[in-house]
Amino acid sequence: EGFTPRKSGGRYRSYGASSGAAAHARTRGSNGGGRLGIGSSDGQPHPSPIQAALLPENDLVTDIQMSSMGAMARLESGQLFCWGACMKATPNTTSLTSQYTPALMVGINYIAYFEMAHWHACGEKSNGDIVCWGRNANATLGNGNENLDGNYTHNSLGNITHLGTGYYMSGGGHTCALADNDDVWCWGLNKRGQAGQTNGDVCTDGDCVKSPQKVDGLENLDLVYLDSSNATNCVVTHLGEVWCWGQNTNGQLGNGNQTHTAVPQQVLGLNGVQIKTVSVGSGHACALSELGKVYCWGSNTYWNQVGDSSDVNQLQAVLVPGLPLPATQVAARTEHTCVLLEDKNVWCWGANSKGQSGIMPEDGEICNPPSNYCSIPRRVEFPWE
Repeated sequence: EGFTPRKSGGRYRSYGASSGAAAHARTRGSNGGGRLGIGSSDGQPHPSPIQAALLPENDLVTDIQMSSMGAMARLESGQLFCWGACMKATPNTTSLTSQYTPALMVGINYIAYFEMAHWHACGEKSNGDIVCWGRNANATLGNGNENLDGNYTHNSLGNITHLGTGYYMSGGGHTCALADNDDVWCWGLNKRGQAGQTNGDVCTDGDCVKSPQKVDGLENLDLVYLDSSNATNCVVTHLGEVWCWGQNTNGQLGNGNQTHTAVPQQVLGLNGVQIKTVSVGSGHACALSELGKVYCWGSNTYWNQVGDSSDVNQLQAVLVPGLPLPATQVAARTEHTCVLLEDKNVWCWGANSKGQSGIMPEDGEICNPPSNYCSIPRRVEFPWE
């Protein structure tokens, strides 16, 4: 549901069962295509266990990613399991395969770290290569054309520390990769500048970048973090600044306007704040400071996913009020946001029409209308408490 370990300093954090035990994971919310992995397509307002019987025993879950209709888990062995709407890694495949329970990804092995969008995913292999798989409409895989459906390996991008993937329009995705020398490489659909080029190539749905290209405008910045979603990307600098580029329909670039751009823009409203991570949703973004405070910007009109109860889009970063303790992780998603606090409690706000914010109808006294969305952070109550 949102708290995903990121590669940091060459090490990976893991969560799940203790060493030597079977992996366990829980999901909640909308279940279109069976993306909750619980054996049915029923939505769940409270976290439910994934069908762990189909995951190998003695192989820990180290990472879970969710797209708009699917989900994927990496196990400690480097194997990937997919459920919901799964993209295939074999040639001549253009459709998503529905899996109500986890199934092994065939053809993708030795993955140390990965990110997924709607129609494609990319991962870093244990040897440092970047492999992308799924549909290749608009050069999503970055192989120089739109012809290959399956998987493609990049082996000349340097030591990649972070990956970001996004999905925009039918089959049109992009990927960005941050290297440890501060280069950012992007490829795929570029109609909103998400691939970081002011003049790209020509693809089926318009402007694209057919093979990895460096993003200009980030020179002399010491970059420590990258995240992407839909058609927007953001990076964090060593000084704690946030820079974003791509789609800006709802102010998700945080630069004070709503103009799309391929040129990275510094997020406003963070003067004096040291940001350490950023999470990009479909129309908004949120950042976590060194002090555990959360700042959000972008789409906020319908669901209050920015969390400030203003009911208006925020074109620069605003502080999220109402969190009782510092946060340690933040996850901006399609129309809601969740944070993990230092006491290990989860708080969410924004859309709850499918239970994605974890608020039951009878708990909706601060949600308006009851259970459809929460305009301020609310603690998620887990069934095992």
